[in-house]
Amino acid sequence: MSDKKTIVIDMDEVITDLMPEVIRYYNALYSSDITLEDITKWDLPKDMRDLFSVPDLFLDLNPVKGALLGMKKLNRLNCNIIIASDCGGDKNIEIQKMYWLERYLPFKDMVNVTEISFGGDKGLLTGDVIIDDGLHNLYSFKKTNPNSTLICMDKPWNREFKGLRVFNWDNITELITLIV
Repeated sequence: MSDKKTIVIDMDEVITDLMPEVIRYYNALYSSDITLEDITKWDLPKDMRDLFSVPDLFLDLNPVKGALLGMKKLNRLNCNIIIASDCGGDKNIEIQKMYWLERYLPFKDMVNVTEISFGGDKGLLTGDVIIDDGLHNLYSFKKTNPNSTLICMDKPWNREFKGLRVFNWDNITELITLIV
């Protein structure tokens, strides 16, 4: 059995900057001026969720600032990395996310990425640490991995979380270096 720690890393809003792009589309479509700080609940309104079907939305996302360098740093540590993301059962979104990962984090270079999971329930994954912005994902993971460490990527919709919180990829790499 391996003594390597397994780190589960959420893709949207931890590695990719999804919500700024959704907000940009939303504001253009509805002549609105909402900002990321206006989104204080996980459950988005239907008209905003519908924008997840914009062609190539997930393919064209920017990386979160520092994410690419941070992932490369984690890849050099003695750990296994699982990249996890909910695609809502949409194969097109899954394909876009795979292309995004291959473009920005080529698998040939990311030798410690042992799994890519596009399932919805992160509680089905096994690991020692999870980094996510969705509280439901953190709690589901903890339920099935009771000795795990939860790390919340700070967003307006998760401010009530009382555990470990990170604000950027420098925070993430510092914490994971201490844990691993």
